[in-house]
Amino acid sequence: DLAEVRGMLEVLGLDPLSPTWDRGGDDAAYAQVIDSLVEGLLEQRQAARATKDFAPADRVRDQLAAAGIDIEDTPQGARWSVKTDLLGS
Repeated sequence: DLAEVRGMLEVLGLDPLSPTWDRGGDDAAYAQVIDSLVEGLLEQRQAARATKDFAPADRVRDQLAAAGIDIEDTPQGARWSVKTDLLGS
């Protein structure tokens, strides 16, 4: 029964519905913060690429990839998305 499973998870501190795990705030605010951070890193990457300083550009790309961000370079600039395996797809 679901109540028993949640009770066991709560004892272990692992109940995902517990207020302990509530992030507070709304997802739009988190998305805005993440977007701002990623865009800032992509600007640094583009500046490094523009001066053909590829080592820092590669470090930014690798850092974003390690954080679960896919980067696609397009003629209009870099586009980013969260890796689909992180979204449970």
